[in-house]
Amino acid sequence: MALLESLAVGVPVIAADVGWVSDILGKSMGPTLFGGEVCTRFEPGRVDQLVDILDYLVRGRRALRDRVLGLSYASYADNLLTFFEDIGRGER
Repeated sequence: MALLESLAVGVPVIAADVGWVSDILGKSMGPTLFGGEVCTRFEPGRVDQLVDILDYLVRGRRALRDRVLGLSYASYADNLLTFFEDIGRGER
């Protein structure tokens, strides 16, 4: 029931493949796009698979954070100014 409730409100799901999980998410063990959210399942007892899934999510969040930290209005303005200067010189 928690799986269906999570999907109903758009929460990504990581679940052990027990009960109805594969019936709801499909037979593939890889990430599944379900309602716009990524849902992943792992074999029961396979802690290594769960660790891999969590590691993947953490690395993705860190990469996104690093990209966002480098953004600011000043850097956007600098990039935009460079873009238009390049156009003015016929470089783009």
